[in-house]
Amino acid sequence: MPSESGGESSCGEIGTSVEEQSEGQGGSAGSNVQTLGDVENWLGTNESLEDWLGSNYKTSSSRKGEPIFTNEETGRRIRTDIDNPGTTKGQPEQPHIHFEEFDSESGKWQPVDSEHSHVYQGDKPPVKGQEYSID
Repeated sequence: MPSESGGESSCGEIGTSVEEQSEGQGGSAGSNVQTLGDVENWLGTNESLEDWLGSNYKTSSSRKGEPIFTNEETGRRIRTDIDNPGTTKGQPEQPHIHFEEFDSESGKWQPVDSEHSHVYQGDKPPVKGQEYSID
């Protein structure tokens, strides 16, 4: 799965991650994004993110205090970088959300596709039932 520095790190199984802390912690106070509904509102979408993620998801928090929504049954997760989006090549990033699927062969979280690697406010999220592949 992507680490905070943008590199890859292995997690071996869906439910474990160096980034995740205890279950049930949400995002930081800056944006008040703590639930999946908050993420939908932040994106400005009418699409149900739960339709894509699946209903039996767990909420955890990254080391930066940002919410992560993981569904072990579907092998999908939504990871937020809204309050602390980090930097890429030394440049600050804009707040965004990652839509990822677990690759059991590599043991890593991968972007669902290149279009949804970084989804910014106002962008369209993935749609349930649509097949995606990395370009």
